Amino acid sequence: MKLCKDPLSIKQINNVPTFVHSIATQVLSGEIYTHDIDEQQYNGLKDINPNIQIQSLPLWVESEKGFCYLRGNVHTTSNGFYNFVKIKCRQHLEQSGRFVVFSDSNDWDQLLSTDFKGIIKKMTRYSLIYKKNDYPQITKKLPQGYSIQKINESVIHKSSLFDEKYYIDYWNSVSNYLKHGFGYAILYKNQVVCECTSIFANDWSAEIDIQTDINHRGLGLASIAAKAFIEYGLSTGKTVVWDCNSINIISYQLAIQLGFEHIHTYTLWSRS
Repeated sequence: MKLCKDPLSIKQINNVPTFVHSIATQVLSGEIYTHDIDEQQYNGLKDINPNIQIQSLPLWVESEKGFCYLRGNVHTTSNGFYNFVKIKCRQHLEQSGRFVVFSDSNDWDQLLSTDFKGIIKKMTRYSLIYKKNDYPQITKKLPQGYSIQKINESVIHKSSLFDEKYYIDYWNSVSNYLKHGFGYAILYKNQVVCECTSIFANDWSAEIDIQTDINHRGLGLASIAAKAFIEYGLSTGKTVVWDCNSINIISYQLAIQLGFEHIHTYTLWSRS
């Protein structure tokens, strides 16, 4: 398989997970692979025959932290690429770290379920983007004693929601997050009780991850933190993304209330 040397062309492909964009812009470490469709070998997406629709290209994307993405028309995919995908999956499964595959094709889903039956499990994941022209009209105000601030190193060190380990797991380091990501925290008595942070971000998009301490729920804190996140993201020209599992109804409903629109549905595969 050919490693894409011009991964920025990934921006031309619709409905790509945020972490793929982050790999394409080298915010996160990872690799993007494609292969030949018309018997030609491509060193990168920029070399592709212009008559070929880039949306139909088969792609395998993997991050250093075990996030993978698979797309393309199975019926026009060579046996070489199909075998390549199986090898990649086996390599990840033989390791002890995280392994999740975002799949964009029912045909790929069928092949994965057949080849790795009982080894990986299937989930459905929704992707939503903020599409309103105006910032969300959140009328709730912070209750007395609560304050909001942009996430910095001090907030991360005192947080039990998104701590230093979280940013190492998703961003490789706190410093990488502080350079490329952003978020907002709500504090009460100097303790972090709600956070809305970018689980992934890049020049094009930022994806929300949000949590509220169980003892401080029901006060509208998540909506307030999300509003600050959306405002900042839009002010920097980014598409603001909200992803959640289909069974997480509360998360999905909050996204809709804030002004997000459901644009895409993925299949997510992970270890059984």
